[in-house]
Amino acid sequence: MSADTADIDRFEPIEGVTIPDPSAYVVLDVDRGHDTLGVRPDDALVTLTAAARSPLTVDEGIALITQFPQALEKNHCFQLLGLALR
Repeated sequence: MSADTADIDRFEPIEGVTIPDPSAYVVLDVDRGHDTLGVRPDDALVTLTAAARSPLTVDEGIALITQFPQALEKNHCFQLLGLALR
């Protein structure tokens, strides 16, 4: 069985999210969103931007759980709001 990932190419950064040079960059002070647990994604995004924070992209989220697998917790997911379907 193969994964159907064709739609991932249809996502692009949302307004206000700047992707650094893709060769290498560091994401600091990642917060999984304890304060926005159970909050709709659109409302959580308002909270993030009001706090001058940037939402994670899919690549950043994959990197996070690759380096810190404990960040992926059952019944306590995190959204990757930095990209939207174009």
